[in-house]
Amino acid sequence: MTIAQQVATIARNARHASFALAKLSTSVKNRMLLQMADALEAATTALVAENARDLAAGREKGLSRAMLDRLMLARPLAMRFPIIFPTPGKRFTA
Repeated sequence: MTIAQQVATIARNARHASFALAKLSTSVKNRMLLQMADALEAATTALVAENARDLAAGREKGLSRAMLDRLMLARPLAMRFPIIFPTPGKRFTA
């Protein structure tokens, strides 16, 4: 399967999933979003390490600085503005 076919399949699956998600209550969707946020926080170390490997491979392949900047994971907004957001583990309730 080509990359274009993979992207088309992912997009098609996302569209179908959006129909099911649209039927869920706001509180269920909020709980799902918080669970996803928790999973991303738990995986931060692995994600950052994997991103560093991606960046190194990109440099080896001669990607431009602009492309490397796009590839680089930015710190989450909550980490850049901790006063605005609750501390990790303390979530707003729905």
